[in-house]
Amino acid sequence: MTLPLVPAPRRPGVGIVPFVLALCAGVAVLIHHAVGAGHGHRVPDAAGWPSAAATGWAWWLVMVIVMMFPLVADDVVRTANAGLRSRRLRSAAAFLLGYLTVWAAVGLPLVGVVGWWWPTGTPTSVAVAVLLGAAVWQLSPFRRRMLIRCGGGPFVAIDGWQAIRDCASHGAVRARRCVLTCGVAMLAMAVTHSLIVMVGLTAMLMSERRPGPNPHQRAGRSPEALGIVGMAGLVAWWSMRGAGTLP
Repeated sequence: MTLPLVPAPRRPGVGIVPFVLALCAGVAVLIHHAVGAGHGHRVPDAAGWPSAAATGWAWWLVMVIVMMFPLVADDVVRTANAGLRSRRLRSAAAFLLGYLTVWAAVGLPLVGVVGWWWPTGTPTSVAVAVLLGAAVWQLSPFRRRMLIRCGGGPFVAIDGWQAIRDCASHGAVRARRCVLTCGVAMLAMAVTHSLIVMVGLTAMLMSERRPGPNPHQRAGRSPEALGIVGMAGLVAWWSMRGAGTLP
């Protein structure tokens, strides 16, 4: 008697790791907003500056995980597949740690300056101006070239600490490119602290990286830029209604 060959169930690959982490971070942001704290990076007074700045910086990192980790899921897979199969999860973790470290270094002075300059909240005009700047940057030829260059395959050692270092180094290189291509959008988040803007910007950035034909033609398209302009208009309109800051 011959029994049919039943394939073993496939386990989720390491490509799901950035999305799981982003989901967990998103839940944390939602809970924080639900209790009325927001995820702003504000420094209430000089005496409480160190602890308040540290808290704001921590929420900056959470926001980076929510918005940026899904954008590099393909890079995580490529990096993990470049080494031994048994080390794929460690390779993915090293890549993401190197990636987050660069954003942490960028966010520390940014959060400190924003919180020090506007301790009671960023003016709406600043948030609108930064969003409009992000829309213009979205269409810039330099950004388009940098975005097209993203996604190259890494060269990593297959075992040992050298492999971990190579994966973390590749994550840091990828993060530096993301700072150039997405930094203005993240600056907008540093001054708006809006869930709606966070979701909208994430959707815009994901749309030009979605799988499908002609990926190079999706870099720097006008629909995403117009969407960011629309979010700037929404922030301005919400403020003119006297309804406070956009949730």
